[in-house]
Amino acid sequence: MTLLSKEFVHAFKLEARRQEGFTNSFWRQLAVILVAIAIINWVGPKIILYGTNITANWTGM
Repeated sequence: MTLLSKEFVHAFKLEARRQEGFTNSFWRQLAVILVAIAIINWVGPKIILYGTNITANWTGM
C-alpha cells in the first residue's frame, strides 16, 4: 500500500475543498487582527498620554 493512494489523494482534495472557506476566512481574520494591533500601537500612546508633558517631547507625531 502506498502512502499516496488514489483514495488518499481523493479524500485529501475533498477535505481541502471543504476547508477552503475556513482558510480564506482565517487569513482574512489574521490580517484584520494584525492591522488592529498596528493601529493600537500607533494611536494608543497618543490617546493614553494625551495632555501630559510626555507628549511634548515626542517628535514626528
